[in-house]
Amino acid sequence: MLLIIKGAFAPSLLFQDYILKRLTVLFFILISFTTHSAELCKEEFQNIGAIYQITNSQSDGKNTAQQKTLQLWRSPKQVIYTYSAQAVSEQWRLLSNQRIQLTRYFDQFERGIEYQAADMPDFKQNANHWLSKYQMIAPSLLEQLQKVKSINTGCTENIVYQSKQTAQTQIRLNWNPHYQLPTKLTIRQGQQLTVWELTELITDPQKLQQNHDQREHYQLTDYADIGDNEADPFLAKMINQGFIEHSHSGFYNADGDHM
Repeated sequence: MLLIIKGAFAPSLLFQDYILKRLTVLFFILISFTTHSAELCKEEFQNIGAIYQITNSQSDGKNTAQQKTLQLWRSPKQVIYTYSAQAVSEQWRLLSNQRIQLTRYFDQFERGIEYQAADMPDFKQNANHWLSKYQMIAPSLLEQLQKVKSINTGCTENIVYQSKQTAQTQIRLNWNPHYQLPTKLTIRQGQQLTVWELTELITDPQKLQQNHDQREHYQLTDYADIGDNEADPFLAKMINQGFIEHSHSGFYNADGDHM
């Protein structure tokens, strides 16, 4: 009788041991996958390119909609905006002393103008303004918006925000918290409607490096030295066209103009 009982229970114990080992292996696989996914999202947040299509129109439909393109290229301590309409690129860098430096590149002429912190007295040197460049949306603006809903999870998560109905400027924002970038932004001011829409994300390290390196050979002029070089035909032309003054802080449109 004892032999029969022992024989009946032995397979059950072996089966339980087998299941326990399989569950343990599966648990560690899931942990490894989750950790890898988190690291991937973090890496893409730090090094990424983003292409936006910007559409300006009148809500009454009287004028034809105008479409332009804006490129953003980002690495841990700098971000470059390329405004296609003007062939102008702006590089914002966070220096070791936590000051912010601007270099405006004129790609057609392979020239650039450097602006030190002292050259930008109306640009507040603080974390909020740096992030307004780095992630396009200042944290202070996010705090003013109301969260509506969350779509998807993981790297493709989008949090939908909108402004209060009583606000003079109506804003609706689709925000990706992992990339820390807007995927869609709608701004309505009276009859004017502006829509920013993310059309492409670039994570290829080679493409990102090529973009950051392509302006290394440009001739640079310090903003403080422009007065001594007004005979330079390039600088004279840029002064006449109004490109020399640095940009305001905050959100920009496709032409690089402050919004």
